[in-house]
Amino acid sequence: MRIAFMTALLLLSVFYAALAFSDLNFLSARGRIGPGFFPQIIASLLVAFMLYNVVLDYRRRDGDDAVSVNWAVTLAVVAMVGLLVVASHFLGALPGMVIFMLLALSVLNRGQHVTNLLVGVLLPIGLFTLFRYSLNAAMPPGMLGLPL
Repeated sequence: MRIAFMTALLLLSVFYAALAFSDLNFLSARGRIGPGFFPQIIASLLVAFMLYNVVLDYRRRDGDDAVSVNWAVTLAVVAMVGLLVVASHFLGALPGMVIFMLLALSVLNRGQHVTNLLVGVLLPIGLFTLFRYSLNAAMPPGMLGLPL
């Protein structure tokens, strides 16, 4: 089952790479870094790591490949990703990321309240600062229009 999952991720990575290399330019017309710079690097790394992982899993495969599936946790995380999209649209990027991280960590890392709080607040602030101010990326301002 793990090989099938990793193969599906490999196919998704190849699809993402095809989009990144076909639609986005690596350099702009002025010779500067273009919109495809970051996606093409990420896509290349994704394909390389997924291919490596699939080959490793294929070589290590066992006849007894027991899979522990917890569908409730999986569905909860999928619902939280949907909530992230909605919260980012209505509340803004930073509050949406903080809410998502706190909820996800409360489900996936139970009992570690201090760690969850620190990671759930500091990681989104760091990512928001990186993308908004260092990379100058547009982030959803939310209904109040606060760009932070």
